[in-house]
Amino acid sequence: MNLTFCAAIITALTGQAAMSQTQTATFVPVSDTSLYESPDGSLSNGAGEYLFSGTTIRYGLRHYALMRFDLSSIAPGSVVRSVSVFVNESHSIADSGTLILRRVLASWGEGASDASERGGGGADATSGDATWLHRFYPNVLWSVPGGDFSPVISGVAPVASEPGPVFWTSSPQLVSDVQAWVNGPAGNFGWMIDSTSRNSWTARRLDSRENRNPSVRPRLEVTYDAPCIGPVISIQPEGVTTCEGIAASVSVAVNGGGLLSYQWQIRATGAAAWQQLGAGPVQLSCGGTATASAAMGAATQILIEPCPGVRSYEARCVVVGSCATVLNESALISMCSCLGCPADFNQDGGIDGSDVSTFFGSWDSGSCDADVNQDGGVDGGDVETFFHAWESGGC
Repeated sequence: MNLTFCAAIITALTGQAAMSQTQTATFVPVSDTSLYESPDGSLSNGAGEYLFSGTTIRYGLRHYALMRFDLSSIAPGSVVRSVSVFVNESHSIADSGTLILRRVLASWGEGASDASERGGGGADATSGDATWLHRFYPNVLWSVPGGDFSPVISGVAPVASEPGPVFWTSSPQLVSDVQAWVNGPAGNFGWMIDSTSRNSWTARRLDSRENRNPSVRPRLEVTYDAPCIGPVISIQPEGVTTCEGIAASVSVAVNGGGLLSYQWQIRATGAAAWQQLGAGPVQLSCGGTATASAAMGAATQILIEPCPGVRSYEARCVVVGSCATVLNESALISMCSCLGCPADFNQDGGIDGSDVSTFFGSWDSGSCDADVNQDGGVDGGDVETFFHAWESGGC
């Protein structure tokens, strides 16, 4: 048989709806720092092990902690379902209370300043540090001293008077913040942490992303529905030529889609229903049979015993991914005679003029029966081969 594949006709999706995949991811900040209230904006703690939030009892000066998370690993189009935030309070002079999160509205930096172990008084700001006055020290300023923050509270977390973990559980506003950052990463400037009280004894020391103990570093946990990306056919089967009794090798290559399964199908050209191939012979509705060596593989060999009077068949592979199904291009299988004796072209047992007329009828139509030299094409070479055999009176 001669197996020839059609020109590109991408079959549409089978109609199986793409499903989302629920995932949970945990992030640590890519930058964090503390803003120390000071008239000249000269203090920061970009590289320190601690963050500070609240008001000091000694000077009554405010502190804001800033932290930002890189969410680029969450695929565009994902739908955020829940958000929780963790920080660890390692020291405090305050009574129990609450800490709040607000979105930061402008970009800011984390420099090399390090206020060391105690840290509450800050360290001299270095180039690129965020300070009370600066987004990036020493030249880029906040629009107002103390930073540019949303007036909307994104989350409220209870905090004890003793050191320990602090959790912001999921809220509609936290989900909204993270969803906005997934949809528009350019607007992701993180959150600030502040106390709800303005009393002069609310300062709290929190562990930063630079803390030597990884278990106490800030964390953001996001649960989201990721868009399911179905499999994509990257390499379609290529045409092959073979003769009856010799199976033709076909294959398909696929990118993406998660865990994949394959199922090859066949039908006589013009038939309505596709039939699934298996390891054993499959009875075709038109009366022939078809066998695939690996009907559920990306590559297989298909052997067809043709139906009476049917010379053309179609094959395709159904590729099922984790959440979507696609088909490869339909493959046209044309059955050819592959004559053992090309001079007796009409196979009536004699070599005469009727073989010439039958040959040229096939040759003019481009039928693969006329490919007597079996080079995969119907052309002048076949005419030469036929007449050489015919004139010699043999095969």
